Amino acid sequence: MKYKFLITTLMATTALVTNAVAGGRSCGGNCTWDIKPNGSNMLLTISGTGPMDDYAYHTSPWPHPANNPLEVQISNGITSIGRFAFHDYKRLTSINIPNSVTSIGMSAFHNAENLTSINIPNSVTSIGMYAFFNATSLTSVNIPNSVNSIAEGTFSGCTSLTSINIPDSVTSIGYRALANTGLTSVTIPDSVTSIDNQAFENATSLTSIVIEGTPRIGNNAFNNIPSNAVVYCLNGHTACNGKGASKVQYYEKEGDLYKIGDAYYASANDMKSRTTCGTQSECVALLAANAQAGQDGGEAAHIAHRIYTVEEARQAVEAAGTDTVNVRIRYK
Repeated sequence: MKYKFLITTLMATTALVTNAVAGGRSCGGNCTWDIKPNGSNMLLTISGTGPMDDYAYHTSPWPHPANNPLEVQISNGITSIGRFAFHDYKRLTSINIPNSVTSIGMSAFHNAENLTSINIPNSVTSIGMYAFFNATSLTSVNIPNSVNSIAEGTFSGCTSLTSINIPDSVTSIGYRALANTGLTSVTIPDSVTSIDNQAFENATSLTSIVIEGTPRIGNNAFNNIPSNAVVYCLNGHTACNGKGASKVQYYEKEGDLYKIGDAYYASANDMKSRTTCGTQSECVALLAANAQAGQDGGEAAHIAHRIYTVEEARQAVEAAGTDTVNVRIRYK
């Protein structure tokens, strides 16, 4: 009996050691991880090549720091961030994603409520459903032009998210993709062909949405946005009506210019702020001046409270020179 007890104990101990090695340091075929203190933080380093494993709810192998903020460093060579990889990691404050990563899995950062910012590299082509759901401290996101969709629930519940850049590569915005966010203003490029149901529902800080194309718009896409928020739609795009927005403003496009009634605007942002650029010919001259200034390099300088003639616009651009600041002319 004593001998049998010793054998049983040895077998149990061996199983525990095996599980610690396999589950505690491996995160995929050629993916390994290590965690150690880094000042007052904990630093999780993920190294190797190829994809990270996908996980189920609360099964990723790295520990949850109880008190210390968590930093994550992913080495170049890792090609994916697995499903649920950092789900419920409430102490996660920063992560470095290398250019080797091509996909971010479903719910990868779900409930990462202390993650304030993230840089998504141009190598990423796919961001899974609910990837950043309830990342309540995330303030801004720049989606790379390699991504073609904002999937279901991707940024839903990101209540501190006030700005997002949607590139021309995106063709669809999924169900509740940007619901319950802190977004204040959004421009949707004409590459987008569908905006799904409740996509912006309960985005209670929105003041304006500009829709550049004529996408299909799902039910309640703008439900419960503020009553004074304006959804700008191209003339004739009646799909904007009855989707939850109290105010729909139709506009026209003439080349690169935006037009409401007799007023012209040089950009979507100018249209939202009702900053006109003058007559059609003055606006065309403004766009040309801005294009020339942009070729000169440097920082843009906004000159307001003066009406510039076409000739003055040209002179201002020439005076700026190639090694000084840009001059952006605004007609008032």
